[in-house]
Amino acid sequence: MTVDPLTVDWLPEMNRYFVDLMLEQVHGGNMSDHTFNEQAWANMVKLFNDKFGLTCDKDSLEKQYVSLMKDCNEISSLLSLRGFAWDGTQQMVTADDATWEDHVKGHPEAIAYKNKVLDIYLDLCFIQRNEVSDTRLGDSGPPIQLEDTAMKVEIVMDVLQGNVQFPGEEIEVSDAQKKRPATVAELSYKAQKIGKEMQRVVSAFANKKESKNHMSIESAIETLQTIPDIGDELLLDACDLLEDERKAKTFLALDSTLRKKWLLRKLRPKESQ
Repeated sequence: MTVDPLTVDWLPEMNRYFVDLMLEQVHGGNMSDHTFNEQAWANMVKLFNDKFGLTCDKDSLEKQYVSLMKDCNEISSLLSLRGFAWDGTQQMVTADDATWEDHVKGHPEAIAYKNKVLDIYLDLCFIQRNEVSDTRLGDSGPPIQLEDTAMKVEIVMDVLQGNVQFPGEEIEVSDAQKKRPATVAELSYKAQKIGKEMQRVVSAFANKKESKNHMSIESAIETLQTIPDIGDELLLDACDLLEDERKAKTFLALDSTLRKKWLLRKLRPKESQ
């Protein structure tokens, strides 16, 4: 299927895959100042097009990236206001009708987020906040899943406590909301929400660990097959090597001009000298 890259009908599964690709690039250290480098975009464009049989270019994915981050900021802004909460089960912002009605009077655009399901919200927060992974080339470091889980828990706490703010983004809070202190009942309820959401996130991450690992290896194998003149024997040996998740992440993080040399160094040390 070939489509005009500027008129892509973004389905939920396409957004999910795109966000997973961005997370892979963040883990590989290919993002700084809220911007992915050119190699990251090239990898994501190819893998995305291969997955869905499209002909999108970098501009198409960048526009969707900006759109998703706008959704992320708008939801974080709502969650910073009293009366709004994040429902981890429904994956949406919730509030009673009176709270929505009062807020929409001054911010009519916010109605778009009432009953809007965004199950990629926490991942988008992670992409914005965790610009560069602590894992560096040649340094195996601690398992990335543990770092992810810790960051997710921190994000959940910030969201539910109303502390979410991103660089360059100002979140408006009315004077009345600033002046009125939270009651003991409200604080207790919010603390319970934080605890439940932290439990849900950690549990979900533990359950998704295997599938996340599989995606790293799958992406590495797909990228491996794009290397020119690699040869069948080296390709098959490389497939075995990249079954190791950390090696797969290192391979993906390397510049495309260095990947074959890295494979030769790992698999054919005499030939690489």
